[in-house]
Amino acid sequence: MSELTEINTDNIWERPGFLIRRLNQIHHALFYEAFASEVTPLQYGILTALRDENGQDQTSLCEALGSDRTTLSGSIEQLSKKGWLKYEPSRQDRRRKIVVITLKGKRFLQASQQKMHEAQLKILAPLPPEQQVIFISMMKTLIEGNDHHVSVPLKYLKS
Repeated sequence: MSELTEINTDNIWERPGFLIRRLNQIHHALFYEAFASEVTPLQYGILTALRDENGQDQTSLCEALGSDRTTLSGSIEQLSKKGWLKYEPSRQDRRRKIVVITLKGKRFLQASQQKMHEAQLKILAPLPPEQQVIFISMMKTLIEGNDHHVSVPLKYLKS
């Protein structure tokens, strides 16, 4: 690992933490511009994770999304009230509940895919296309190299 020597941390505009926090605020603004109060970024992530899997228990979802159990449970409850998720008993252990995306949830994802795509492109729009790919790769590298510092590390880091 290299040591930071080229930045002036006395300048807020050179602090990675400040810049990451600000970019996250911008992401949320763009997300809510696209989706209003229809769904939160975490809820959209839950739906996406479940669409790609055949149901997961809450612990696996926490690990897949890097979310704590309490926050995730609240989001799952809201999505269940909308009819986008449901619980099913596990086939391996009937005491465990598996969270499954419903047909209504899949339809929402399908219908909102273009809005999500456009919101993601907006955040990257100031960068030339070749730098967009590099930026995403660099973010993944930072997450993979630092994920062990958080209380809920990602179980599966996908490249």
